[in-house]
Parts: sequence; structure tokens; C-alpha cells
Amino acid sequence: SALNPDSDGDGVFDGADTNPLPPREAPIIERVHPASAPAEGGVDVMVQGRNFAPNAELWFGDRRAARVVYLGPEALIGEAPQAAALSGGTVDMTALNPSV
Repeated sequence: SALNPDSDGDGVFDGADTNPLPPREAPIIERVHPASAPAEGGVDVMVQGRNFAPNAELWFGDRRAARVVYLGPEALIGEAPQAAALSGGTVDMTALNPSV
């Protein structure tokens, strides 16, 4: 990583930029509803938390949500994907804000 990046892409390094972009905080999931979904997927899941970006991704274990709707920096809706094993199981949910 660069010691003096150009975070807003305007050609001026942050150390000399009078208006650089602030670093974006990592998204944090605080609540998920419903807490379970069928192994076949296809269910909309409401995710509440903070620091969600408009292009946020939702991951159910190692499977990305087929669709994500950005409701604001504190809420997303994601379509649960099909489970890796049709018998289902518990997975960790992760929200990621990809680089712009």
C-alpha cells in the first residue's frame, strides 16, 4: 500500500490534498432478520448495522448474495443464496464495501 495515497483519485496525494476522502470504516452487522432461511435460498434477509456503502456486498459464508438492496448506511436487504450443502447449516454473514 502507498504511504501517501491519492484516496479520491484527483491526482493530488493525500498529504498535499486540502480535501482528501476520509477513510471509510468497515461495515458492521448488528441484526439479521430472519435469523434463518431455507437451504434453497431465495429469501430476502434484512441486515441492520452501520457503515454500509451503496455498493456493499453481503456474504453468507462463502456465497455472495444474489441481490443486495441498499436502504442506507444502516440497512441492506440481501437475497440469501442456496446453501453449500442442501442439508443447510449455520454460516457467518459478512458485509463488505468494495473499493470504488
